[in-house]
Amino acid sequence: MARGSGLSLSIGGSPRVNLLPPAFRAARKDRKVRRRWGAGIAATVVMLLLLAVTANIAAVRSEALLSSARNTGETLVNAQVEYAAEVDLQTDLDAHEHVETVVRAADINWAQYIGEVSALLPAGATIRNVTVDSTSPLADFPQPSIPLEEPRVATLAISASAGSLADISGWVAALRALDGFADCAIESITGADGAYQTIVVLHLDSGAFTVQPRRGN
Repeated sequence: MARGSGLSLSIGGSPRVNLLPPAFRAARKDRKVRRRWGAGIAATVVMLLLLAVTANIAAVRSEALLSSARNTGETLVNAQVEYAAEVDLQTDLDAHEHVETVVRAADINWAQYIGEVSALLPAGATIRNVTVDSTSPLADFPQPSIPLEEPRVATLAISASAGSLADISGWVAALRALDGFADCAIESITGADGAYQTIVVLHLDSGAFTVQPRRGN
């Protein structure tokens, strides 16, 4: 080997000669390509199968959920049908309670009630006139705007005569014993000793109704 040359020469190496015909080498290369294609197709088929199985499982779960929801709906419908009569009965009872409440608004025995008011008068005192202000079954009675006044369903303006101021005060105090008493006030007093005239305003609550509402247990 010449000194200073950039070439390297190997002496004594193994000889390599490819004696296979070109057609054989091409066939062997084609088999490798086909094997690669086959592996790719097999992987694709496996992936498609996995996707199909997953979709099938999701479909089964959806069908189960739909069936459960359908069964729940049928149960609710059956329960509604089963208890429809009881619901209708409760509705009728509620409607009856409402009608009863409305009718009670005018259900005060005024002759009896005024007789009880008159029975509380002291000796020598008399009732001269009574004005009744009550509601109809279709309207609410006006309520007081003053917070300390009690709710009411009717008002009596009673004009009476008494022999003394003490008799008037005692009679007004006795009115508190009446059923349905809400509150009362002396509106005016005129006259002199032995001959006083007064107007007393008496407010009644629902306790004055002749037929009292039914109360739940």
